[in-house]
Amino acid sequence: MSTLATETRDDISVRVPEGWWQTNNAAKAEGWPEDTNSWYHLISATHSNESNYYALQISGGFFDNEHFYIRKTANDGMRPWRELWHTGNFDPNSKANLSGADFLGPVTTRGITATSSGQVNKTYASTFNPDAVVIGAGNSVSFAPEGSSILGPRDGPYDGQIMPRFFDHQRASLLVSATTALDAQAQEQAIAVTFTNNKGEVRYYAPNTYYSLGQNVRVPRNDGSKQEAVYRCIQAGTTGANSAPPGGRPWSDSDADFIRADGSVKWLWINDFAINAKVGQYIEVKNKAGGGGNAWGFCVNSSLERGFKPGFTVAQEINLFNDSGIDSDFGVDVHGLSIAMMGPNTTAAALSIGTPNDRFHAGSRWGIRISGSQTVNEAAIALDLDTRYGIAANQFDIGGGNFDEAFIFDRSTSNSSVEVSGTKRVATIIDAANSPTALSISGNKSFAGIYEHSTTPVGLKLLGSYGALAIEANGFTVNPWGDVKAKRLCLTGLPTSANGLAPGDVYVDGNTLRIA
Repeated sequence: MSTLATETRDDISVRVPEGWWQTNNAAKAEGWPEDTNSWYHLISATHSNESNYYALQISGGFFDNEHFYIRKTANDGMRPWRELWHTGNFDPNSKANLSGADFLGPVTTRGITATSSGQVNKTYASTFNPDAVVIGAGNSVSFAPEGSSILGPRDGPYDGQIMPRFFDHQRASLLVSATTALDAQAQEQAIAVTFTNNKGEVRYYAPNTYYSLGQNVRVPRNDGSKQEAVYRCIQAGTTGANSAPPGGRPWSDSDADFIRADGSVKWLWINDFAINAKVGQYIEVKNKAGGGGNAWGFCVNSSLERGFKPGFTVAQEINLFNDSGIDSDFGVDVHGLSIAMMGPNTTAAALSIGTPNDRFHAGSRWGIRISGSQTVNEAAIALDLDTRYGIAANQFDIGGGNFDEAFIFDRSTSNSSVEVSGTKRVATIIDAANSPTALSISGNKSFAGIYEHSTTPVGLKLLGSYGALAIEANGFTVNPWGDVKAKRLCLTGLPTSANGLAPGDVYVDGNTLRIA
């Protein structure tokens, strides 16, 4: 046993007798709590059996009053130390319990992983739109949105509890609910996602081209499909003339399929080009067979309560600002909204607009409105597809299709109201409707009501079943058998003799009209 005097012991990984000890160069390799270049204390209450190393030890540096360490050696001089928390480095009022605690200030974390406990959080099950953010994995957060909560019974058991007036018709894994807190000073969002895209550019692969380390290229397949592969250059060099890597996924997990030599370049397959994108927000809904119910991939319910003064109020706004210095030409897919319909089975519609309102309360003034003199420069609506009809109204007689005035109304200022070109197999216009008039022309025309100047065997061909007249005009009619009635008939350029005329031809003899 040591005396009361402090003794020096550098290596405390081997048995230290009971007493007070010190070193001028503590090292973890020799059993001390820290690696230092200065003095360190040690108090050791060591077991009396000198053949083992059981001790309760307290240690700390000479010159600081913050870090204190304690351990029980348990016959191991390298057993780790535990730091003591005290009033200098721990404030209980600034900490929260793991369960049921309220954080009094901002919380900073590198990540949160929530797992389902099997318990439903019903804290806000009957509170409309609280100011709260609640996480509960497995859709275990019950909440009550004011716009879509369902009235439940006032009392009654439910899972052994009394059911609130609004209860448990909406659940989520993440509930973000907020009420505006400022005046016009700031734009407020319940959820704000900001995203900066500055990596991931992919260019088309080219033969006989130099590529530097790390460059990405896209390689199409040669079978006419739209599949493309993305490769990363892992060895700089020049591509070969006919040695491009394949434009599809690797067939196996071997290096030979993922790494491809091409001239002096080596490529590493890294992705399908179809999903080579940076996404600010991603939503995936998988509707499984065997019990899946109605589903929405994305839902926005926005309402204007009575008394609200509408200004710029939209359910969803999409802004795409192109300041790239490049106009989006054909084949460059820069879109404000892109909808892709896929799969082996046909869906009902890519875009459906409707309302549950009755016929006396229209849901909106226009179904689709495109406005602004500089919004588009080619066509307000462009149809580039293969289908039965370009535009169809009440095609299957399943509702609606009653237009009080006209199916198409045009009051624009343009060269023409309808411009038709291309090759038509039957006719430019087919009218099979039941109506008083097939074509009604009115208004002031400066040249002609109908101007036909095509190159064709027949300018106007009438082969219908006409009850009274085939043509009717002021002072001029033609019956279905070709008889003409006119108040006045003007014929010019007729021959003046019968010489060379066929029987039935008309000629002029002085002031007399004769038939050869």
